[in-house]
Amino acid sequence: MASAVKAGLDEAKVKEMAAKPEVAAAINQSYDLAHKLAINGTPAYIVGDELVFGAVGFSELNRKIEAMRACGKATC
Repeated sequence: MASAVKAGLDEAKVKEMAAKPEVAAAINQSYDLAHKLAINGTPAYIVGDELVFGAVGFSELNRKIEAMRACGKATC
C-alpha cells in the first residue's frame, strides 16, 4: 500500500478496488500461473512458449513480439 500511495494513488480507492472479488481472482490467477512456471521474480514475460526473465528492455521485448507475429516463435 505504501508504494501505491507513494505513486500518488488514493489509499481508500486502492483498498476499495482491491476488495473486489474479480481483482482478487485476477491476482490469484497470476500468482498460481507464476508458481506453476517457477517464476519467482519480476519482471517476467511470456511470449509464445518462451519465458523471458528480467528487465530486458523495450527493444528486446518488442523484437520477440514482432518475431511471434512474423513466424509464431519468440525467435525466428
